[in-house]
Amino acid sequence: MINKIIFAKASAAKRATFKNAREVFHEELSQSKKARQLYLKTALEDYEKEKNLPAFLLALCTIAITSGGIQDLANKTNLNRQTIYKALSSNGNPSFTLVDLVLNVLGMKLVVR
Repeated sequence: MINKIIFAKASAAKRATFKNAREVFHEELSQSKKARQLYLKTALEDYEKEKNLPAFLLALCTIAITSGGIQDLANKTNLNRQTIYKALSSNGNPSFTLVDLVLNVLGMKLVVR
């Protein structure tokens, strides 16, 4: 019994020292504007090729989360958190105006070439 408790504590401590891939990805996005831009550009290209709107919205939501959080974005856009979460969910269907507003607050813009 004591061995199980020691093993459980050791395993928990070991797990706490490792970051999962999502945490590492979010950390990189939070520290690098270039990484955020590349992630969004890739998601937009995927949308262009595959019409994968959920992937683009997930990227935009993830960038919002790693750039200060949804509450911060809500404060800066004068929208409520729930509206943003709903619009940027995989089932979301945000207006172009909302996407443009979010991008502007995040310091980004769509470019046509």
